[in-house]
Order: sequence, then structure tokens, then C-alpha cells
Amino acid sequence: MNFASKVKKEIINGTIKKADRLSFLTAFIRASGSIIRKNNEIGFEIYSKNSDVIAKVAYLIKTEFGIENINILTEEDTLNKKNDYILDLFGGQAVNVLKKCEILTFQKGEFVLNPDLNATFLTNDYQKKAFIKGLFLGAGTCTIPTSSKSSTGYHLEVNFSNYQTALSFSEILAGFNFVPKLTKRKEGFIVYLKNSEEITDFLVLVGATSCALALTDTVVNKQVANRVNRSRNCDLGNIGKQMRAVEKHIDAINLIESTISLEELSDGLREVAISRREFNEDTLEELAERLNITKSCLNHRLRKLVEISNNLR
Repeated sequence: MNFASKVKKEIINGTIKKADRLSFLTAFIRASGSIIRKNNEIGFEIYSKNSDVIAKVAYLIKTEFGIENINILTEEDTLNKKNDYILDLFGGQAVNVLKKCEILTFQKGEFVLNPDLNATFLTNDYQKKAFIKGLFLGAGTCTIPTSSKSSTGYHLEVNFSNYQTALSFSEILAGFNFVPKLTKRKEGFIVYLKNSEEITDFLVLVGATSCALALTDTVVNKQVANRVNRSRNCDLGNIGKQMRAVEKHIDAINLIESTISLEELSDGLREVAISRREFNEDTLEELAERLNITKSCLNHRLRKLVEISNNLR
């Protein structure tokens, strides 16, 4: 089960209070439903690949609107090897649902689709949270890194077919201090979050607290892994720098020996030259301690050896 499925499972297993059902159902129908005509009747179909989701929605529609019989069809999706679950409702009951959800409005003798999400019944934050739950459940997805080494980023999005609807959703999220991005994708529009902290806050908002904790653990583990990698890379860089410096010093010492002999050097320089070549794996600190001199003094003498070799060249 991927992360998005876990989030949706936690949402659907949560409690949708009676006062928030209309908000939740309106959002879900908008997100995953289609308004259609069949046998001269207006109706809608709702699609889901999750049987638990479609069963929960069917139950909420029955209890909220007093509808006894609701059809749920199962279609085999051979390409994805999963079933599609379709809830359909037609006739007066369907029209009543769509009107109460303010998805359809009656204008000039005909029904017109209302793209604005700011319904009159969204009067408090609880109803707006239920609305956000329904939209994500119906048309949302979320991806996070699967491990500390994963290159996958943090991404949460909700898809819309209409720009005005996507913009309305962005405004609702902004009311909860989110800063969502809105962009066009193929024939639709997406509202998305890329920041791990905002995604965590979103999951808490929709009641997926366990998933929010899992995301927090992923963020922390990835940060720790990144710090370890940076430290390792820094250590490797220092080792490489040290090896290049040692090679430079030994080349200088060998040139001096083959040209004028180390015996021509002062005692201090000769001692450093012999020790640097003999103990070539020592760091500067280790070599300075071995010679019982300061690191600053050792650096000075090594620079002097390089200077002498450069003059000899």
C-alpha cells in the first residue's frame, strides 16, 4: 500500500460528524463524480478504486439524504489489475442531492454546473476541514521518499477539471495558513504542496495523524542521512586534500635530494624532510607530535622545502 492509500484509509476510517456530512459528500462528489443524463434523467456517477471508500460514501449519502437504494457497480480494470467501483444515482433523488450540495443551480429554466466551491453551508472550520477531506479522498494523492536514500521528493496534490474550482480550493486552504501552488496539467488543473512541513500540517488537518507522524519520521531520518553524507563527503575531501599535499611535499623532498642532497639542508628542515617521507600517512597533527614541534612550525618548514625545490627547478 502506497503512502497516498494509507492517508485515504486513515481518513475514511475516521469519524465524519453529522454536521459535516454535507460538506464531505459535496467535496467527494465534486472530486470523483460525473454529472450525466440517462433516459432523459439527470444523475451522477461516483468512481473509486477503493471498495471501503465507495461503501462509506454510499452509507453517508443514504443517511444524509434519506435514500434507501443506491447502486454500486464493479468493473474490472484489466490494465491496472484492480476493480473500479461506481456508485450511480438518477432522477429526482440525484437532482435533490446535487442541488443541496450546490453543485447544480437552477438558472433560466435549466440546471447549470456551479464551479465555485464556496458553498453557503461552509460556515465554520469543521465543515471546511470535512470539505478538504472529501476533495483529497476523491482526487488527491501524496508521495514522500520511501527511504532516507530515496530521490523522491515530498508532494501532495488535488486534481480539478475546472480552473475556478481549483482556485476556490486554493482559497480554502489559504484560510488555514497554507500557501498552495496552482498549475495547469494537460486538460486539468492541480493544487499542490511541496514543503514537507505543510504536507504534515495538511495530514493533521484531514485527520491522518498516524501518516503525519510517519512523514515526520521520514523527514528526520532523511535529514540525519543527509548530515551523515555531508560529513562523509567532507572527510573524503579532506583526505584527498591531505594526500595531494603529501605528494607535493615528497616530490619537493625527492627533487632536493637528487639535486643538492638533503645534507645541505639545516637540521630542522632535514629532520622534517626525512620524517615526512618516512611517515607519509601521518596527518600534519600526527607528524608535528612525532617531531615534538608545533603544527605551525611544521607547516612553515614544509613550505620552505617546497620553496627550495621550486628554486631548484
